[in-house]
Amino acid sequence: KQWYQRRVRGPPADVIEQLRAYENIKIKHVIMLLKCRAEGPLKDKEALSLLNIHAHGSDPDANIKLHLILQPTEMIISRYSCSRDGNSGEIYITSKYFCFDLPIAAHASQAKDENETKVVIPLTNIKAIRYRRHYFVIPALEIEVIQPEEGDPKTYLFTGFLDRVPVFTDIVNQAKLNGHENVVVEQ
Repeated sequence: KQWYQRRVRGPPADVIEQLRAYENIKIKHVIMLLKCRAEGPLKDKEALSLLNIHAHGSDPDANIKLHLILQPTEMIISRYSCSRDGNSGEIYITSKYFCFDLPIAAHASQAKDENETKVVIPLTNIKAIRYRRHYFVIPALEIEVIQPEEGDPKTYLFTGFLDRVPVFTDIVNQAKLNGHENVVVEQ
């Protein structure tokens, strides 16, 4: 009878405490592994993003993901300020997408339609990425994208970087992590 009452009421308090302690140990191990990946020789930016989410208790990039119509599980790896067609904005490199977005305040004044305000490209659709000089002087990145619905490749030119090298390497590395080994890289 005592065993039956124990089963109906649930596990004893000491068992619950042991389970909670076990969960805390698992979380600490995961955090330790993420720190090793983030601080290791490869400087894994996705692990660093996960550590930031854990530190804040929520995702600080949730509004950006919602605006760019990305899955909540997408991790924003890095962001860079730049411009496209004379409009200043930001590049977001996520675990599966390359995105460009104008600041929300600039949407009404600078762009005519939604296609000009944001660009969301799956990394697997990037055909080539090249270093370019805009007007023979300004350092730029040119990204050629295969658009399955249209068939013809489309080219985007991004300028105004403080340093375009980390942007270039982040895009190439994330594309390769997504299994897109045949992206053409021209320096």
